[in-house]
Amino acid sequence: LSTVKATTVRPYSGELLTIKPRCLPAIRITPEHSILVAPVKRSARRNIWRGKPIIIGDSTWKLARDVIPWDSRKKRQQYDAVIVPKNLLPEYQRTFVHWSPYVKVKKHSSRGGELNPRGRAYLKRWEITPELAEFFGWYIADGSRGGAKTNSVTIACDGRDLSQAARVRWLIAKCFGLKSYVRTRSKSSVLIVGFTSKVLRRALPEICGYTSHSKRVPRFIIEGSKDVVRGFLAGYIAGDGTSRPNSVGQRSAISCSRNLIFQVALLLLKVGIVPGYCQRRVGERVIRNKTIRPGIYHMIYWTGNIRRRYHLEDENNFYFPIKNVSVEPFDGYVYNFS
Repeated sequence: LSTVKATTVRPYSGELLTIKPRCLPAIRITPEHSILVAPVKRSARRNIWRGKPIIIGDSTWKLARDVIPWDSRKKRQQYDAVIVPKNLLPEYQRTFVHWSPYVKVKKHSSRGGELNPRGRAYLKRWEITPELAEFFGWYIADGSRGGAKTNSVTIACDGRDLSQAARVRWLIAKCFGLKSYVRTRSKSSVLIVGFTSKVLRRALPEICGYTSHSKRVPRFIIEGSKDVVRGFLAGYIAGDGTSRPNSVGQRSAISCSRNLIFQVALLLLKVGIVPGYCQRRVGERVIRNKTIRPGIYHMIYWTGNIRRRYHLEDENNFYFPIKNVSVEPFDGYVYNFS
């Protein structure tokens, strides 16, 4: 795969294809565009469970109009699967966060000149540990900043599970050496864990996003080691995901941010967990004592019991069968990558 260096836009009138692989979001593409796929051949779907050989052919670029979706009525027919490399995300053993840009500089004073010894620590780069990554996961899931007068940062926790608030308070003390407090949100049983820090109140929204729709995973987490990624996922899933598997062993995470949920899906792939994806329109409801506003939400879900049913894999790649291809008329603008 190559790096996208530029995008161009052009008018287009004709057929537009919607290609939906299993577990992945659908893409809309013109028929003459190429897609990297691998041909897959098997005698029957149930052979996956019996351990009989499945032949995955060499990867090839194929025009979108020529791809072959999987057909449950023709189980012996060859079909195409899209390819996701296992090394899609870079991995460095050490990554760092820089707080110094968010240390306020007063007139006629050097950066950090009026900070106490604990505050001057923000002038150095901090190595991302699994515990610090977990804190970022909690903050991206349910964190926000308070008013300028209080200089506070808060994280909402499920009031029915006191261990959540205790865990967040431990992370705050472990990572930053700060004291925290707990209060109950009015007219609900949500517990708010908060602490005071001018630097972190400025830094966290800039690094992770200001609102639930703009939240994002920082680059130092995406490029971190697998231990860092697992730490982040533990915090994020505890905040925005299911606290425990359901009756079929499935867990899920939901967000109103499409970009964020895709980033989390890539992180799950990085640690060898293959999630599915769906988009749902949700009415106002209360989930884990938190009020969910009506709107379109993006959900990923995964389970270890049936993971092989929806994808294949080898040492280097994941292979997701193309579920269906639909055609629609289109008259508008399309984008090209180069």
